[in-house]
Order: sequence, then C-alpha cells, then structure tokens
Amino acid sequence: MRALYDRTARHYDAASFLYQLSGIESRRKQLIKSMALPKGGTVVDLGTGTGVNLKLLSKAVGVEGKVIGVDLSPGMLAKAQAKIKHLENVELIECDSRSFQFPEKLDGVISTFSLEFVPEYEAVIERATSAMSRGAPLALMGLKYPEQWPDWMAAAGIWFNRSFGVTKDHKDFKPWIAAEKYCQAAIFKELYAGSAYMWLGSADHHS
Repeated sequence: MRALYDRTARHYDAASFLYQLSGIESRRKQLIKSMALPKGGTVVDLGTGTGVNLKLLSKAVGVEGKVIGVDLSPGMLAKAQAKIKHLENVELIECDSRSFQFPEKLDGVISTFSLEFVPEYEAVIERATSAMSRGAPLALMGLKYPEQWPDWMAAAGIWFNRSFGVTKDHKDFKPWIAAEKYCQAAIFKELYAGSAYMWLGSADHHS
C-alpha cells in the first residue's frame, strides 16, 4: 500500500475528482462537525493521505488545539504538507496505522477512506479507543461492498477503484462493525447506494 500510494500521490486529488463532484467534501464537513471536537483538544487523523481533513480539523480544535495526521506514505504526506504549511497546530507523522502509538487522552480520532485498507483494522480501533477519553468521538468514513448491488455491478465498482487499492477482499472488510465493540454508536449512514458509509460513535471503555 505504501508503494501504491507513493506512486499515485502526485495525481491522487485529481483522480478522486469524481468523488468530489459527488459531494463527498460536504459529507466530510458534516462528519467532522458532528464530532463536536473541543477547542484546545487533540485529534488524530488516521490515514490522512493528502490531508483533505486537516484544515477542517484544525479549525475545529482551534489554534490552542492539536491535529496529528498519520499516514504510511511519504508521497501522500508531502502533498498534505503543502496544504497545511500555514497551520501551526498540525503535525504530520509517517507511520503505519498498525504500529502508530496513539497519545493518551485523545479528544477524537477520525479515519476517512483508510481503515478498509488495513486488514487488522479491529486491532487499530481497539488501540485508538483505549487511548481516547471516555465519550470522545471516533469518526469513520470509507468504501464498503454494496451487497444489494448485482454481482456484475459490484465487480465493476471494484475495477473502477482498483487504482486506490480496492480488491474483492473488501467484501469482508467492515470497520464500522468492529468499532461498535468499543464505542457507543451514534450515526451510521450508507452513502452512494451502499458503496460507502459514514459512522460516528463515542469511546466506551466498558464495552
């Protein structure tokens, strides 16, 4: 995945233009607004990619807060760095989400179009929620297998998104289900006829 995204980093934003036209940015804004992050808080953007969430998160926590963007691809992080060069409350870290050491008492974690590419996503979610303050929001958005679609149409969707690393194995990847083991679920919405999802929950250390 590191090699794939290093190769596509230069034109990643352009390649995702169709998703931007479909209104995905407004969904991102809605999800981040729903997190209700506190001013002065610390939030981790897991799988930050080219940094599309960073300005929104920076504004949400304010200049006294901190945003940590984590990604395993140096190429993607270079693109993200260009977007946040004037934001003093954002830190970028090159690291695989499977080995990232989450700071304690986090005020929120978000991951958009990332965790479905990590087969060990449940272990990542468990470590993330363990580091979060109780009640802090976990926000997820990503691609999902559209089970209600005809097989041929779902296969075409996989082919269309192959440049982003999507394979038939994603049929069994369901990070939002794993997240419900460690959080109190608040929002689950299917997007784009079931081919994507948005999920929001709060850390529950007694689950």
